[in-house]
Amino acid sequence: MPQHTAAQHRSTSSHTEMILISDIAIPAVEAELRYHSTDPYAVQVLLSVDQGPVITWVFGRELLMTGVSMPAGIGDVQVFPTHDGVIIELRAGKATARLLAHIPDVMDFTERTLELVPLGTEIEHCDLDSGLGSLPIHDFEV
Repeated sequence: MPQHTAAQHRSTSSHTEMILISDIAIPAVEAELRYHSTDPYAVQVLLSVDQGPVITWVFGRELLMTGVSMPAGIGDVQVFPTHDGVIIELRAGKATARLLAHIPDVMDFTERTLELVPLGTEIEHCDLDSGLGSLPIHDFEV
C-alpha cells in the first residue's frame, strides 16, 4: 500500500445558500460543502443561520451524488431531486430539517470531489495503518 503524506491530500469546498423548506420563517441557510481526500467516502455539510452556531453533518459522498438525479438514502440523511433543486433531508431524533439546494452548486461540488478522488479509487486514499494504530489495544486473558 502506498504511503500518503499530507502534501498528497487535497480538499475542496463550496459556499452556497439553501432554503429551509421545513420552516419558511427562517431566512436562507448559509451552507458550506466540504470534501477532503483523507476521508474519501464522506462529505461534510456545514450549516448556519444568521451568523449563528455552525451545525455539521457528515454523510456519504455517493449519497449526495446519487441524490441529484434520483432519491437516495434510507436513514438520517436523504437526498432527492425536485423540479426546484435538490432536497437534503436531515433527521436527528424527532427533528427533521428539509433543505433545498441549487442543483448546479451541488453538481459542481461533486464534480470537483471526483477530480480529487475518482469513484472506485477511495481506498487508495485511506490510511488504514494509521487508523488501526489509533485503536485501543486490550490484553484479554483466556
